[in-house]
Amino acid sequence: MGAFVLGLNVEKVPISKEMEDEHLRASKDSTNHELWNSHTVAVVDQSGSMRKTDAENGVTRSDLVWVCLAVDYVGKRLRTGEATNRDYFSLIQMGTEANCLIKEHPFNWILYNNIIDMLRTRQPLGAGNYLPAIVCAKKMLLSNKKGKCLQQLVFLTDGAPSDDLPRGLGYATHSNYHIRVVSNHIASVARQFGSRLTIGAIAVGSGQYHALEAMIDCAKDYNCQTYLKKSLLNAGDLSAAFISMSSLISASKSRATDILTNRQRTFRDLIREPQ
Repeated sequence: MGAFVLGLNVEKVPISKEMEDEHLRASKDSTNHELWNSHTVAVVDQSGSMRKTDAENGVTRSDLVWVCLAVDYVGKRLRTGEATNRDYFSLIQMGTEANCLIKEHPFNWILYNNIIDMLRTRQPLGAGNYLPAIVCAKKMLLSNKKGKCLQQLVFLTDGAPSDDLPRGLGYATHSNYHIRVVSNHIASVARQFGSRLTIGAIAVGSGQYHALEAMIDCAKDYNCQTYLKKSLLNAGDLSAAFISMSSLISASKSRATDILTNRQRTFRDLIREPQ
């Protein structure tokens, strides 16, 4: 069964016994971090504003995101061979709290189907608090510090942070507080990975995205690969954003691959300082 969105029936991919067996092997292998080629952590906003039906063809912002994430990020990487079962994916739902919906799942068509299922099962609700989601994403990224594993953070939202401003800290505005705290969190993970970390921020719709811009600026200071896209509420624009994120991790893989052995090089484990 598929999911009907954007005027199309987005079908799930039939899973064969061979695909299931391969998935089980790759899931078991996930405990050996030396085998990982990459790990993508996607943070997807599921606050109440994602229920708005102002996206293309009257679909919700949430449904637009899920179908583009499935088709243009996961599906594209599988179709082109950019991702294999040595690449892993984690998904964090951002709302009032952060929930890890998918943890260290091998890239395969089972993952694709799981994201298509989000079209039917996710119900955006409540606030969009950045900080719990960023803390959860940091934990996911830092779960594998092995030098061979490339890391990617994809952060998608349709608004500014909803996190409350703590009392007595002396910040003039919510924006100043969010910029400072978000930057500190990003710095703590960027200094660990440097150029083998790619951070992409995708803003859906119009709005003030100072915290997202600060996230990207901070990552650049540590020589991370970065991408910032303020997407229109249509499939073409959002698809292009996800395809760009896919291309960035593929380019990182190419740079990290030894021409003679065709294997990914191992990066040194060291703490970077901002440039």
